Amino acid sequence: EYSAPIKLNYTKTDLRNLIYDAWSQANVETNSNDVSLVVNTGTESATAEVDPFLITNVFRNILQNSLDARTTGLVVTVRCQEEEIDGSPGIKVIFQDNGPGIPPEVAMQAFDAFFTTKTRGTGLGLSIVKRYVSSHGGTVQIDSLEPGTQICISLPVTQEHSGE
Repeated sequence: EYSAPIKLNYTKTDLRNLIYDAWSQANVETNSNDVSLVVNTGTESATAEVDPFLITNVFRNILQNSLDARTTGLVVTVRCQEEEIDGSPGIKVIFQDNGPGIPPEVAMQAFDAFFTTKTRGTGLGLSIVKRYVSSHGGTVQIDSLEPGTQICISLPVTQEHSGE
C-alpha cells in the first residue's frame, strides 16, 4: 500500500481546519492537562487546493510524533504563513513543539522509509508525510531546536490539474 500510486482528490480547503481535525484524531489523552495545541491563525489566508484526507493524515502524523515524544507540559504551536514557491503562491505550515527535540543525526534520516527510534511502529510515518506532501508539489523539512522540534511544510495554493 505504501508504494501504490497516490490518487489525489483536490478540494479548496482551509488548512487550519485540517490541523484541528488532525489533533482530534491524534492519540491525545482527553483528560490530560499537560498537552495543548495552539494554532496561530493570523490574518493570512491558509486556503489551498489539497487532498484533505491525505493532508489531514500528514498533520496527524506530525502531531502524533510530538505527542509520542512528549514530556510534561507539551505545547504544539502551529502557524500558517503565505510564501512564494517557484514564483507561485504557496503556504508554509509550521509545527513547533517544546519536546525533547531530535538529534541532528536522527533528523537527517527521519524521512527514510522504515527508519525509527521508537520501540513500536513501522518507521513509515514521516516517510509517508514526505510522500504525500511531495505528491502535492510541496516540500517538508525538520529542524531540531533547543528545546523542541520544528517541521515546516510548504504547499502550493493551487494545483495544475492534468486531463486524467
